[in-house]
Amino acid sequence: MKFIQLFIVFFIYFKCNSRYWFYETINDEETFDCLYAHLQYSYLIENGAYLTLYHLIPFCQRLDEKEKLIFISDENVQNKISFQKLSTNGITSSQLLNWFIPIDIVEDYEINGEHSEKFIYNCSSFWFGSTCQYQLIHDQQVSFGKLVRLTFLHYESPSLDLDFPVGTCYPFLKSCIRGPSPMCLDWREICNGVYDCVHGEDEQFCHLLEENHCSEDEFQCLRSKECISQTFANDYEESFDCLDTTDETEQWRIETGELCMTFPTFECEEVTYGYPNYFVCGDGQILQFNVPTFDSFCENRRDQYMTIILFTSFDYISTVACRQRLLCFIRPDRIDFLSDLHNEIHCDLPVDHCPLEWLVFPQYPMLYSYFQFIYLTNRSLSLSKTDLTPDYICFNASRCPTYLFCSVDIGINNSLHCCHALNITRYKIEQWFSFQIIFLNIFRNCFQTNRNEKFLLTNETNNSSLKWINSHKTFPFAHFCNGFRYIPDDNETKDSDETDCHLWPCDNPNTRCDRFIHCFNGIDEVNCSYNLCSFNELFCEKVRPSISYCLPISYLADDYTQFSSKKHFRVIHLINETIGDAKNYLFWNQSKCLTVEYSNQSNLPLLKGNNDDVCLIPKLPMYYVPNSFIIMRNTKTLCISGVTIAQNIRNQQPYLRSSHLGDFPSVIPQISPQSTEIQIKQQQILNNVDIEGSVSWFCNRGFAIFYENNPTMKCLCPPSYFGLQCQWQNQRVSLTIQLKYFTFTYEMPIFQLILMLIDDEGQISPYHEQIIHLPKRDCGTKYHLNLLYPSRPKNSSANSSVRIDIFNRITLTYWASWLLPIPFPFLPVNRISKRLLIPLNPQQTEFSCSLSCENRGKCLRYVNTNSSYFCQCKSGYSGLNCQLKSNCSCSSDSFCLHSSICICPLYKFGPKCYLKHEICQSLRNPCENDGQCIPIDDRVALNNFICICKEGFVGERCENIQNRIDIQFNDETTSTDLSFLVHLITIHQGSDHVQSTMLKQIKYGQNQVTIFTTIPFHLVFVESLQEDFYLVIKRENFIKSEHIQTKLFPKYRCIFINELLDKTLKSVHYLRRVKSYPLLCRQNKHVMCFYDELYMCICDEDRFSNCFVFNRNTTYNCGQRENPCENKGKCFLANQTCSSSMKCLCSGCFYGTKCQFTTEGFVLSLDYILSYHIKPNLSFSQQPFIVKMSVAIVTMMFLMGFLGGFLTVVTFRVEKIRTNGCGFYLFVSGWISILISSVLVNKFVQLILLQMKIFTNFSFLRFNCILLDVLIKVFLAINDWLDGCISIERVVTVKQGLTFNKSKSKQMAKWVTSFVILFSISTHLHDPFHRQLIKDIDIDEERFWCISRYSSSINTYNSFVTLFHFLPPFSINFISTIIIIITVARNRSTIQSRLTYVEHLKLQLKEHKHHLIASFALVLLGLPRLIISFVSGCMKSPNNSWLFLFGYLLSFFPSMITFIVYVLPSRTYKDEFTSIIQRNLRRLRS
Repeated sequence: MKFIQLFIVFFIYFKCNSRYWFYETINDEETFDCLYAHLQYSYLIENGAYLTLYHLIPFCQRLDEKEKLIFISDENVQNKISFQKLSTNGITSSQLLNWFIPIDIVEDYEINGEHSEKFIYNCSSFWFGSTCQYQLIHDQQVSFGKLVRLTFLHYESPSLDLDFPVGTCYPFLKSCIRGPSPMCLDWREICNGVYDCVHGEDEQFCHLLEENHCSEDEFQCLRSKECISQTFANDYEESFDCLDTTDETEQWRIETGELCMTFPTFECEEVTYGYPNYFVCGDGQILQFNVPTFDSFCENRRDQYMTIILFTSFDYISTVACRQRLLCFIRPDRIDFLSDLHNEIHCDLPVDHCPLEWLVFPQYPMLYSYFQFIYLTNRSLSLSKTDLTPDYICFNASRCPTYLFCSVDIGINNSLHCCHALNITRYKIEQWFSFQIIFLNIFRNCFQTNRNEKFLLTNETNNSSLKWINSHKTFPFAHFCNGFRYIPDDNETKDSDETDCHLWPCDNPNTRCDRFIHCFNGIDEVNCSYNLCSFNELFCEKVRPSISYCLPISYLADDYTQFSSKKHFRVIHLINETIGDAKNYLFWNQSKCLTVEYSNQSNLPLLKGNNDDVCLIPKLPMYYVPNSFIIMRNTKTLCISGVTIAQNIRNQQPYLRSSHLGDFPSVIPQISPQSTEIQIKQQQILNNVDIEGSVSWFCNRGFAIFYENNPTMKCLCPPSYFGLQCQWQNQRVSLTIQLKYFTFTYEMPIFQLILMLIDDEGQISPYHEQIIHLPKRDCGTKYHLNLLYPSRPKNSSANSSVRIDIFNRITLTYWASWLLPIPFPFLPVNRISKRLLIPLNPQQTEFSCSLSCENRGKCLRYVNTNSSYFCQCKSGYSGLNCQLKSNCSCSSDSFCLHSSICICPLYKFGPKCYLKHEICQSLRNPCENDGQCIPIDDRVALNNFICICKEGFVGERCENIQNRIDIQFNDETTSTDLSFLVHLITIHQGSDHVQSTMLKQIKYGQNQVTIFTTIPFHLVFVESLQEDFYLVIKRENFIKSEHIQTKLFPKYRCIFINELLDKTLKSVHYLRRVKSYPLLCRQNKHVMCFYDELYMCICDEDRFSNCFVFNRNTTYNCGQRENPCENKGKCFLANQTCSSSMKCLCSGCFYGTKCQFTTEGFVLSLDYILSYHIKPNLSFSQQPFIVKMSVAIVTMMFLMGFLGGFLTVVTFRVEKIRTNGCGFYLFVSGWISILISSVLVNKFVQLILLQMKIFTNFSFLRFNCILLDVLIKVFLAINDWLDGCISIERVVTVKQGLTFNKSKSKQMAKWVTSFVILFSISTHLHDPFHRQLIKDIDIDEERFWCISRYSSSINTYNSFVTLFHFLPPFSINFISTIIIIITVARNRSTIQSRLTYVEHLKLQLKEHKHHLIASFALVLLGLPRLIISFVSGCMKSPNNSWLFLFGYLLSFFPSMITFIVYVLPSRTYKDEFTSIIQRNLRRLRS
């Protein structure tokens, strides 16, 4: 036990030294001992969104098949301890991780610790690894990713004196001859349009690139021809997604390449520019000059090394004398970096005879890619002192047909054409440097402009023609009238951005404190933060010696006699040190403003003072305005204030500023404000690392680490390289993946992605990558990953694709898959750049699939294909048909995707998912305010986490409250719109402002929306769907965690410019019209803001029109593929900054989160009518009036229906009253009335409890949803048909008279009633099968909907059933009453002839009027249901709820008034009812 304690103390003591966790220490012999470097860069792009470039690079020992693993000694091992002993002493795997034991070993201990005989090695100081074999060369005590970044940042060009080869090579084109050894091929030289291999193997199959075609939503890279997602084109200048980088601007491609020596990431490693006239440096850099080069070398010196090899490799010349003669011809010693060869070249001495007729240089035609020099051996050696020009230049005619015109036959049998050198070079060349310049043009002449180059040139021409238009659309308002001309004078109107500026205040937010004097008294440059002067003091300085002064502006005066508009300076004196007559001076303390007026006689500008409210820019051409002050002290210059124009241009920042905006509504002063504008975060500056060239370049693009005690160095290679020195370039698939997940809820899943290579047989490559994706955090992230083939070299006959599986990380349930074909299998590197849209819900089984998954999986369709299916196998199975049982060693609570792929639960990690993340499983949640603690990828940081905050909270640990905005709308506004766009304007210091837009919907019955936002803002606009803009918030300073309550009134509306301008200004050129904007705020005191075609303008506290570019056409539609809204609903992203949440704007008869529900044909359903009115999480007393009134009405209807039904049943309970069919019908009708009343109140109570979230038992509610509505429909139909049956029974009674058979009628009634019940039930059987309870959740609220969703055919049938159960019964009822009246009248007129037929008819009408009225009443009560169902079609707005509610409830009245309609009007039934009541009363009394 004591030994274990010492062991622990030892590890804690040395924890201050940087050591890392190795992965794959017990893997195969080719790839092992991996450290993961997490490199991530974030960039602010348009609309305030951030683009994050994510790299997780495994640096491993990656040996060539010829290289063997060296036996590791134990000299760095202090002692070792067995698993069993550690387990006996209670050492946990977490403790071993704290000691930097490799992950594989710790997991092995977790699985088998108690029973294993394996050991853990206790390393000496600074050493780590599975057997203590590694030590860092430079210990910076930072993460491994930062250490890698530091190492590359301090790379310097390698020395030519290194004792090991520098550079990387592509080794898998075996037949390629790139030149003399060790010259070799770089993978970027394959399919670059130049034959870099002597025999052209590098350009084989490259014509197939042209056969690739892209879809409409893809961008085709111009030279490399792969298809990338259209959204990646021009998304950010430093994010290259094409292999040839043509998705971004050319300028940035070239500039970024120059830095590639210091970048180990995709921006350099996975690009090849594909320019045929540029040289590939081998690390992402390209140069204009090809080999040989003599200056302007690659940063890694590849071109210089190749040049040295060319000029020092002459083994192909076997004769020493010939070799010496060639050296004298080409004189390599006259090249600066080969000057040390001077001692080896002796051209002044006699040279032995060379038996050859000519000498070739070099061995292969590879000078400047295609050429070979021929020197005749009989030429004079003395020529080489002044002429290096060869006698002939030979070339391959198929590669450079341009110079066939000068070809001559010199008798060399080398399949080349040769020309006299001067026919190509035009003149003699004395220096090799001149060859470099000349052959740049000669090489270009070899190429005819291909289709891609033409396309590029055409694009550039078109772009240049649109340059002025584009600059006008985004022209900063701050450029107007600032003293510098950006737009040339218009040819017709002579207007520019600096004409007609006399209406502009010289002191405004755009001119204030810009170090340029715009106001004649300098008030725009006082009280500025760039100097330390006191209030109203002008800063000036003397250059030699450097002395600064602060002069109160009230102490200064202008010298009239020295003022001239043609000078760039004015002479200013101190008021107590003027020279001569005081009348020659304009004292600044006597006037508020200084301006210029013109004299009537000489028309010369004169200085004048005035006390206007606003100091304006003088009506004088700006380039005549003196913009500097010379402050005089007596007759000597004291100092100078103001700067030159050239200096000022560098200081111009044409960005929106928040100064003097004012605060609206007023700030509640309980929180201190933050800075005025938002500061943009700069990249963290890392410490310096002093790395020797021999260390940094030993591993080329890998990471060097000490190995053993010798000390020797080993190289950890990224996936792009392998070999002992990372000298070989790997074949691979380079993946750039961006994931988008749109949902309607605030809370989102956590996804786990598995990226792998898969062949046509469904075999998964063991090399794979995994990504943890959090949509809230990673919505703007591009993941850069490499996938390696299972063998080196790859199997060219196997057709592989990239498969991406995604799982819900919390539940480990499968979600979706994508299949990405590898476009060009013949290329060493295939670049795939895709934006993938994660489905809203998990993929479901495709029943149309023909694959057999043998009950071990389910057949699914790939998300990105329409007809490609696959078997998604259950855990532990794999193969094309899930026929293979995987040999899984994953933990029981993980998902085994393949024998080598385990998907871990959220809080576990390790290759087999046996290790636990304890950081998020402690008793105390590190996240505040109920935030969810999520451990980050263990390969990024083992003991770190992030917090997923609940709505309303923000911060690393959810410790801060989100900014909250409550916007209250007036009734006039909400009567027309229920949806609004909210625009947040964020003002950044030193960069453009950002406009973020979100769609908000007002809940029915409310007049306020609440916005929680993490976006800093200074201005907030509300835009109605009628394109009216309202300014609701102004903030000079963004205040963190502020709760703002504001209102939207008509007076806050931003006015369109045409409403403010007169006819004259409307008709002038735009450049002249815009100069009147500052005047508009001063003239219209009630105006808060106005806008035109380009700008939105705010009237600030000084009534200056502070304008900025405003995109008022922003809708942020989700796009056709990303739009989940159904039934033509419009999709809006909730906000553009991190667009992971969205909303649907429904039209017409549709509602629901996705507009997936319709009221068409279902308007008479309580769910559609009342649900939006019932407010969740509020007490009943807080519910709207319509809900309370509905409760009262339904309660009264229940009492009436139940009591009426009960009394009807009591009346007809007696057998003697049920002697005929009518009595039986009414007896059953009474029971139906009781049942309908009970079901109605049950339905209503359930709806209230469900929407108020009081009762949420989903199973019970689902059962009631399916049952109650169909019961209501069935009971109403039965009751209607029973009413009809009663009417028919009465007609038969009247017709048959004394012959009417009561017993037969009663028997018939029983059969008819049974039929009616069965018929009504059978015609409504379709409803339960199409009815479901759905939980509909969006960002603002969640609701349960009991809905029916019919197909078109079922919907037609349902309409027919509704009509059939309504019209015939009510028609029968009405017609039967008429027949009875007519029949009885005719019979009476025959018997009682004293009265005419008409008189008898009137008597019968009077006698049976209650029947007629009852029939009319039943028809009238049922008509609203019919009319609303078939005429209105649907309920388009909850505003119509009262109408539909009454229509719905009225449909119940016919079944509830049976007692009133049939019992009370009948003397027989009424007498029987009275007698029953009397008998019961007597019984109660006794």
